Amino acid sequence: GMHQWYRVLLLSISCLLSWNVTASSLSKVQTLDGELSLNLSGIGIYKKHKKPIYLGALYQKSLEQTEASLFREKNAKRMDLRIIEDNLSAKRFARELAHHIRMNNDKEFIGVQEGNVANFLRSFQGKFKRGDQILIEYNPDEGTVFVLNGKVLGRVIDPRFFSVLLNAWIGPKPPTEKFKRGILGQSTDQEAIALQKEYSYLVQLL
Repeated sequence: GMHQWYRVLLLSISCLLSWNVTASSLSKVQTLDGELSLNLSGIGIYKKHKKPIYLGALYQKSLEQTEASLFREKNAKRMDLRIIEDNLSAKRFARELAHHIRMNNDKEFIGVQEGNVANFLRSFQGKFKRGDQILIEYNPDEGTVFVLNGKVLGRVIDPRFFSVLLNAWIGPKPPTEKFKRGILGQSTDQEAIALQKEYSYLVQLL
């Protein structure tokens, strides 16, 4: 279908890019437990007041590539965030994410996950520089691990925790509609090409 075609398009674009980062090498991120091979769902850039803050690339195990498959607990998934704004305060990053978590999850669910959310947000300290990578990866056997530039910051075992974050990014009030569309693979072809280029560029910075 459309998503399959989109992925083929992204693969062919990335082969054309002057720097040699292909979508397939991006999808095999070294994890603590070896390699999880996941499929790119889509890429989005979060902008605030027209200023790009970070890029997100969402991956999932399922070839279905639907919102429903993203929420399934048996499916491994990963959000690869790349910081665009140099000197971004980690506190501000955490505060904005906390806001999107609150806006897109029901109160009861947040209540259950409160401790996990707090531990997750507290793990980000200091300032981020342009090109920093925040990897948030869910594996059904391990729970959710969060990693900054290859260094593990923490882990949440509860399999439902990743859904709290997913809701924040693709719920009814996402960071921006464009970011949501992007990570769900619903960008226009032209947007998709530009996003893939920016992603490859940011990957090189690390």
